[in-house]
Amino acid sequence: WAGTKTKCLNSTEMSTTVPGYMAKNPEQWLFNDIESCCEQYYSWVYKGCIGLTSGNSVDSGTDKWYVNHQEEICQQDCPEEGMGACGGLATPWDQLYASAAVCCAEKLSWITPSTCEAQSSLAT
Repeated sequence: WAGTKTKCLNSTEMSTTVPGYMAKNPEQWLFNDIESCCEQYYSWVYKGCIGLTSGNSVDSGTDKWYVNHQEEICQQDCPEEGMGACGGLATPWDQLYASAAVCCAEKLSWITPSTCEAQSSLAT
């Protein structure tokens, strides 16, 4: 697996051979397939790990909305973070809503609805 990146590495992608600690305990560190590695080390972003590891985007998101508490906006569940209202793929624990309006009402009720919706739709 690849340190701070949420992907698993094939031995052909590694700049050197498998590190010694992995070679000494291959049952813990090495897997025969991408799915097993991603499940073990990146279960919270499983689909993203599969996509990054295989080089294919396997999850396009739902285009539903979830709250970003830090920014106090609602963002869409889609793969390209920073593209308009897209906040990146939602995590499994994010509650999803059909619209920014519903997300704002449910999760950011202290913000004026029109302000929340406008900020959520223009997020960059």
